[in-house]
Amino acid sequence: AVFVLTGYGDRPVSDTLRVVFWQAYGVPVYELLVGSEGDLLASECEAHEGWHAQPYTSFSVSDEELIADTPRLKALRTGLLGYIETSACPCGRSGMRVKERNGYSPTEATRELAATA
Repeated sequence: AVFVLTGYGDRPVSDTLRVVFWQAYGVPVYELLVGSEGDLLASECEAHEGWHAQPYTSFSVSDEELIADTPRLKALRTGLLGYIETSACPCGRSGMRVKERNGYSPTEATRELAATA
């Protein structure tokens, strides 16, 4: 597997790039959402059904943007548009998950695919 560190304010890995890694190397891509000081805020679900919040991280939503709170970081604006999911996860883990709203345009996907070729 490939683990990608996605910092607050960074754009998550696109589905296009995930497919490229799978086709080229036969490995899945999982993202780890990290805060401004490298703190792990959430990790992508094995079933790719969002990011599971770490026990010490809570999320809220303001104007569709995901906001993280940890013991060291308060009201960290992630730059990610998304929502909070509390229903049972297909992977079997419980707890809060955050899910990104996909806003990836076909033009950006084409550029990213060309850059990885």
